[in-house]
Amino acid sequence: MKKAIIIGAGIGGVSAALRINKLGYKVTVLEGTDNVGGKLKDFNLGGYRFDRGPSLFTLPHLVEELFSLYHKKTEDYFTYISHDVATKYFFADGATFTGYTDTQKFSDEVKEIWGVDIEDVMHQIIDDYKKTSPIFLESGLNKVSDLFNKEVLAALPVLTRLGWFESLHEFNKKYFKNDQLVQLFDRYATYNGSNPYHTPSIMRVISALEHSDGVFFPKKGMRSIITSLIKLAEEEGVEFITNQKVKKIQTKANTIVSVETDDKTYNADLFVSNADVNFFLPQVVKKEIKIPTSKELSSSALVFYWGVKKKFESLDLHNIFFSKDYKKEFQQLFDDLKIPEDPTIYVHISSKVNKEDAPEGCENWFVMINVPAQPELFSDEIVKKIEAKVIQILSKHLKVALSELIEESSFWSPSGIEKDTMSWKGALYGLNSNKLTHALYRQRNKSNDFKNLYFVGGSVHPGGGIPLCLNSSKIVEGLINE
Repeated sequence: MKKAIIIGAGIGGVSAALRINKLGYKVTVLEGTDNVGGKLKDFNLGGYRFDRGPSLFTLPHLVEELFSLYHKKTEDYFTYISHDVATKYFFADGATFTGYTDTQKFSDEVKEIWGVDIEDVMHQIIDDYKKTSPIFLESGLNKVSDLFNKEVLAALPVLTRLGWFESLHEFNKKYFKNDQLVQLFDRYATYNGSNPYHTPSIMRVISALEHSDGVFFPKKGMRSIITSLIKLAEEEGVEFITNQKVKKIQTKANTIVSVETDDKTYNADLFVSNADVNFFLPQVVKKEIKIPTSKELSSSALVFYWGVKKKFESLDLHNIFFSKDYKKEFQQLFDDLKIPEDPTIYVHISSKVNKEDAPEGCENWFVMINVPAQPELFSDEIVKKIEAKVIQILSKHLKVALSELIEESSFWSPSGIEKDTMSWKGALYGLNSNKLTHALYRQRNKSNDFKNLYFVGGSVHPGGGIPLCLNSSKIVEGLINE
């Protein structure tokens, strides 16, 4: 039986292991840390449970596909529910808006509050998403012929009107008319860590993930996505070995024959890297690459985990508290590489769905602001000052002395993200999409140097986030079949 080695046990690596195992390979997954899951980890703080990383779950069919590969029922391993509110929005002037996932309900709410009819443009965005995702999100785009497949030809009418040289903000200003509504739709650039004032308007299709397919949440938390897949993988013979950080490769001609850790050599016929390419290629493969600067990287995050001894009926599963000057916030974030003075704040409360995540009458708050991929900025003293500012902003919005309600507190800064997940400079999504050409710079899913090396995960094509990482493994499966 042929052997395959997967380097890294994040969501991309685990899903690749399942797909390649199904192709008939004996698969071993080498994880450099003492725990599998990449950013999909959780922890307990007092009586509160927190998901450490990703909190938004969309496109659940991509997870279900992996169970279907083995003719398993998803619900025997993994359960989730749909949530009809995508996000609750709070604006600087005190206005609020409930963003429903249902397109009609969302459009009706917009018309009632802001007087803008967006129904046609919403349906157009969803149609754009459905026609372009097979090209940009589901195809490897490894060779020129990929640009002339049937999906590209079918989508030509869409591609000609995507507004390649206008920004997402310019598109939103044109169609949404109201400043607060524009800010709401500008926010979707942050889903891949980019700047709405620079990123191409094609990024508008990101909003369709919520309004076309919906928003969901796992009944046992985001961590259960990865634990359920690992359970399936182990049942099917995939081996996971932790504390095995790959340090070097051995090659013969244009083929990798083995990888080495500190204490062992692993031989295989096929190798898949789920490691951040900015670490893996120069440090392990010893290949000279252009390391992206902080201005080319996606944003990072500063996350506070708070145990709050009160329930807030005004909050939902996902909540956004917008800054007053969005343009200034993104200028500081991407151009000045500074921590924004007035940050937009995201608050995720999983106990709204999973009651056992917090004690009775309490809530577990995952509180995040976007920050530049500059780990050196975040001393403990700076983090404390930012936390105090975030508490002040939220207290004003919620009309409560929030500091008196926080009984547990922890944080995760870019330096911690880099150390814990080997994400270059703590960037959450690899390269940003602030330039059209950045999509071309992303590492493709098949190596040009070695015929048996493939890449999955957030730092390679098609990008970061759970759905795209799952798509990367699907692309690799197709490339291996070819």
